[in-house]
Amino acid sequence: MKKLLFTFCLFSLVFNSCNDNELEDYVDNVTSDSVFLQKKIETYQDEEVVTNYIYDEDKLISLSDSDGYSEVFTYTDDLLKSIQEYEDGELGFQTQLEYDSFGRLVKEIISIDSNTVQVNEFTYNSDGTITMVEDGENTYIFSYDNYGNRVSEVHLEGDNDYSYTYDTRKNPFRNIHQRMVFELIGHDVYNNNVLSYISSSSSNMTDNYNSSYAYNAIGYPTGGTQTYNPGTDNQEVVTLQFIYEL
Repeated sequence: MKKLLFTFCLFSLVFNSCNDNELEDYVDNVTSDSVFLQKKIETYQDEEVVTNYIYDEDKLISLSDSDGYSEVFTYTDDLLKSIQEYEDGELGFQTQLEYDSFGRLVKEIISIDSNTVQVNEFTYNSDGTITMVEDGENTYIFSYDNYGNRVSEVHLEGDNDYSYTYDTRKNPFRNIHQRMVFELIGHDVYNNNVLSYISSSSSNMTDNYNSSYAYNAIGYPTGGTQTYNPGTDNQEVVTLQFIYEL
């Protein structure tokens, strides 16, 4: 399959960098289910982090960033079964995943140096929610909309609950194999893009996030900004750029 790389200027909803013929060729020859994120560039106040993604067809098999962090994903019979995390080439955390007879993730076992440090278990409820028990201590209930986006997260033992809102455009990872599994183990791989989340905690500490995006002609984000207020006075603003493989 012919693969093309494209990037667009940040914060431009009018695609001045592409002429009409280029846009027509792009729309005519590329279907949305063949789009995969190749590179993400995050610009912080004092540094830039570049993350590269490698695929085998629609399976994400590795990611690596310019800070020296990387992950390797291993599949067995089309199921993601293990993850190895590296810092500057040195193996750190390893994760093993277990599934039920329906191919649904039921257990995440995290270890380091062959010692188990955390076990998360997942239950699929009749109302469409998913319950996660984190290391036998904390219980969370995740609720989703009809598109597979997490819309709420309730912590049963505490009051640090979250609610999420989304745009109607396409998430850069919407086409990856086992997207829901990646979402459950902590990756931001929803069907659409998170515009905001907010904590409903009764404490005086705020914890929220807001974002805005520019999009290409078929609805994928090409750039944007994310603003974090992580429960302190230290607001953090991140500028994003997305580069895709077609």
